[in-house]
Amino acid sequence: MASAETDMSLSIIPKRLVMIANTCMYPECGSIDTREVHIGANFGIITCQKHYPNAKRDVRKYCQDRNIFLIKNKADFPELLDLFKIIMSNFKVINDDNTVANKVFISSSGKIFKKDNKWYIEVIVNDLLFNFEIEKFKDDRLEYNKNPEFNSLIDNIIKRLDDGVYEDCKNVNSVNFNTYLPDVLYFESEDGRVLKLFAPGVTVDSPAYASYVEMAKTIFYSKQPQTLADHVNLK
Repeated sequence: MASAETDMSLSIIPKRLVMIANTCMYPECGSIDTREVHIGANFGIITCQKHYPNAKRDVRKYCQDRNIFLIKNKADFPELLDLFKIIMSNFKVINDDNTVANKVFISSSGKIFKKDNKWYIEVIVNDLLFNFEIEKFKDDRLEYNKNPEFNSLIDNIIKRLDDGVYEDCKNVNSVNFNTYLPDVLYFESEDGRVLKLFAPGVTVDSPAYASYVEMAKTIFYSKQPQTLADHVNLK
């Protein structure tokens, strides 16, 4: 939940989390006490505890705007949990060759997505990733529709996906806050040497500047540089 101090109007677009400063990505924050909220590997938002509610919301919004639902968030989607309860006891799908496939598995790292106006769920069939159209769960050969309410459950899932699972994401405007600025900061050490610090997205007036300087000094002195040409690069 958001704290009383959290400004939920702040919204940013997730990014690749490679070669960027390990500071909170929200504007004018700069905290280095951070955690990551992921969409996929090395992609998401770096956030402090204060902006964690924003980051969770902004990751959901990013996915929802692109017609994606992450299966790891299934607890937010009761209808999907109802579907899993029904199918997991005897999980089957229809293969591309129109045959019934058994031994099917859903990974919590998978997703549901829309393509050509149809919704698909990623499943694992014989250790291979397979995209199964959700509407086809109604196929008589799978026998799930013996439950009289099953077809309406599928319809409700598709409708909610079309409408957007998360209401709090529908009226939010995300900004593309640039955390990839190739900033190079120069400062002078206690012994008069000039050090160069590579710190993307960090400026002299940033709250994270002092922490980066101290980190750079530690690395610099551990290398025992001999000349002014020695530089410190933090990545």
